[in-house]
Amino acid sequence: MSDTASAQGIYYIPFMQYVRPNGKRIARVYATSNMMLAYMASDIIGCGMRFECEVLTTGRVSVTVFDIMEEADIAIEVCKNDGIELRPAIDRLIRTAHAILLTSGKLKPAKSH
Repeated sequence: MSDTASAQGIYYIPFMQYVRPNGKRIARVYATSNMMLAYMASDIIGCGMRFECEVLTTGRVSVTVFDIMEEADIAIEVCKNDGIELRPAIDRLIRTAHAILLTSGKLKPAKSH
């Protein structure tokens, strides 16, 4: 799980944030105490994916899993820019992207983490 660092039971998942108006990129992290989500995120990154986010002109947030080789999003969630909606949206994004990669065969089922 080298892609998601851990400190005292908190796991950090890297995100690339695109900032208006010119799309400047800023490295961010999503902190979670859910070890399974962190393992899933590490699997996703290991498949050549990147987590991305941006605040849309509507004020809502788009979080995506981007396939670097295909140059396309494989999963997306759009929600309010607050902790009430954003955390569950990121959790859903990770679970959805992981399932997509398993179904597509890009990710092999783990025997155990």
